[in-house]
Amino acid sequence: MERAGIYFYMRRGRTFRIYRRHDNEDGTGGTAAPVAGEHVFYTQQDARDRVYELNGWRPKK
Repeated sequence: MERAGIYFYMRRGRTFRIYRRHDNEDGTGGTAAPVAGEHVFYTQQDARDRVYELNGWRPKK
């Protein structure tokens, strides 16, 4: 089973923002918040590349 990443991106208007998951300790879900200091991305590919980098994943070929 592949582990889900801590970081993900989401469209916000015409741009994409990077978010970080904050899971509840009791396993009942959690919240997400924008990552402070991360750039706003104008293409989905740029946001995806940054999420892969933050999560320590290798890019798909």
